[in-house]
Amino acid sequence: MIEINFNKEELDACRKGANLRYQFARNSDLGRGLYLTAPEKAEGSNPDYLGIRGELAVAKAFNLHFDVFRGMGVDNGFDFFWNEISIDVKATDYLGGRLMFNSVDKFKSDLAVLTIEVEEGLFRVPGWIKREDFVKNSGPFLNGVAVTQEYLNPPQELWEIMTNKKNQKYER
Repeated sequence: MIEINFNKEELDACRKGANLRYQFARNSDLGRGLYLTAPEKAEGSNPDYLGIRGELAVAKAFNLHFDVFRGMGVDNGFDFFWNEISIDVKATDYLGGRLMFNSVDKFKSDLAVLTIEVEEGLFRVPGWIKREDFVKNSGPFLNGVAVTQEYLNPPQELWEIMTNKKNQKYER
């Protein structure tokens, strides 16, 4: 498992990006329900804030380019690209959290990475999974489908794939 710390400037950039995504979605009436809050969360919380920090954690962990203002209100299922490989990031604030999609069809990227918020400035990256492995191992969870962390590949394995110059091709 990889742990990533954020400084105050990074948290501020994420807050600003989340607020802009939230405003865009609400003002555009995209039907994403971003301005609705879960009862267990503080009233008025912005669900994009967790997601953006999860994306930043992956960017820092795997040395990927990150722009908090990218993708305003539009989620095409890809948060990053590396060597033509698309990556989607999923964030949760539950230590035992699962990597979840609304449906198997919503997993559009080549792979997905799970991030877990331990506290506001600290995230963990427990692992990643290829789309075909998710399809094979996922099961119903809440209003979607998910895999538990036991089905995730270690983040160090993805790091090795991404940094090993001899093996820069990802086996699909």
